[in-house]
Amino acid sequence: MQGHEVEAARVLYNVVAHLRHTDGDRRWALGTPLYVVDRPYGVLRPRPSFVNWSQLKGLVIVVRNNDELRLVGRTAPNGTRIIVLPEGAGT
Repeated sequence: MQGHEVEAARVLYNVVAHLRHTDGDRRWALGTPLYVVDRPYGVLRPRPSFVNWSQLKGLVIVVRNNDELRLVGRTAPNGTRIIVLPEGAGT
């Protein structure tokens, strides 16, 4: 399912992204990094319990739904951009 969500993020947010790391990398809080050219742009579905906000500072966080938004948003520092994929985009 993650591949569909990556594709949805590409289409919906005009992010020319490609996977550089495998899911499960702690640098990305077990989420999937999204790149624009060769620079990290955001992280798709990081796991809240693994987030180190100093490592994700300045990156856009993309979540699947409002439940994930609440979980990630609880610890996100002020100014963190969190985007919810529109319903059905990841399917």
